[in-house]
Amino acid sequence: MENNKLLTVSIIVPVRNESGYIVECIESIINSVNYIGNYEIIIVDNGSEDDTVKKVEALICKYNQITLYNKNEGTIASVRMEGYRKSKGKIVAFVDGDSVVPEGWMSSGLKILLASEDVSAVGFAVKPPEANSTWIERTWYKISSGRKWKGTIEVPWLPSFNLIVRRDYFDEINGFNESLETCEDADLGYRLHKISRLIYSDSLQVAHLGTVKNIKQFIKKELWRGSNNFRSLITSRSVAGLPSILLPVVYTITNIILIGIFTAITFKHELIFELILCLTVIALILLFMTARSRLTKPIDIFNAMVLLHVYLLVRGAAIVYRK
Repeated sequence: MENNKLLTVSIIVPVRNESGYIVECIESIINSVNYIGNYEIIIVDNGSEDDTVKKVEALICKYNQITLYNKNEGTIASVRMEGYRKSKGKIVAFVDGDSVVPEGWMSSGLKILLASEDVSAVGFAVKPPEANSTWIERTWYKISSGRKWKGTIEVPWLPSFNLIVRRDYFDEINGFNESLETCEDADLGYRLHKISRLIYSDSLQVAHLGTVKNIKQFIKKELWRGSNNFRSLITSRSVAGLPSILLPVVYTITNIILIGIFTAITFKHELIFELILCLTVIALILLFMTARSRLTKPIDIFNAMVLLHVYLLVRGAAIVYRK
């Protein structure tokens, strides 16, 4: 295992209108890496219209390890890759500008990453929402995909809001696919997983502060994320992401048929068997996805089923969605 003090570590932080989070984000990163002899923090601004840049410039005056670059056009993947091309670290980390890492984040990540040559990337669990958060935030946390992972285990992909990777593996697969507007982390993970191991650990929790807080934001985000799901699946050539496309499509088509059945029944057409079949398919999909979250409280189950209903319909519509 390599000596951490001999490593050069690059931390890349993409930002866009992160004024409310950026200072806490950067301060948390510095607290996590200040024991390392050589590190750099590269912030890439993607056309912020608030005072994010002004706050970053104040941080640069305080810490000489920080540099700021601008990339006013492009996807989040291209913003990350812009920072990557400016970096020189043998180990590269990506942290979103609205995330706050705990003090032991980098040391724990390096310990896992450098323990075995075939490990290419490490990521940690997301921190639970605060008690005063909205029901959308609390419910999505309970049913999100990362919640099913327990302990320190190998996984097929890792979220990019906190991600530590080896440069050699990252270079081997040419990094993030810059043409993807979203799902770039799943795409990266599936490609890395073909040549290496990715490790997730819930031994630490990273706060992701800029989560959606209401149903309007939720619909907008899932339309955006879902619109690139199919393309991500094609570029990564992995079947692991296939259920995330098939389930919403089947669910949406079933709901459309159900609307047609209700309309037909209104005009005195007897379609009782078809009605029962559609309702059964819808119920089974919702129950299956809710059961995976291992919820026990009735209110949590109800909220999860409501949010999953919206999620599946929006993701189904996102297949044909164009901005």
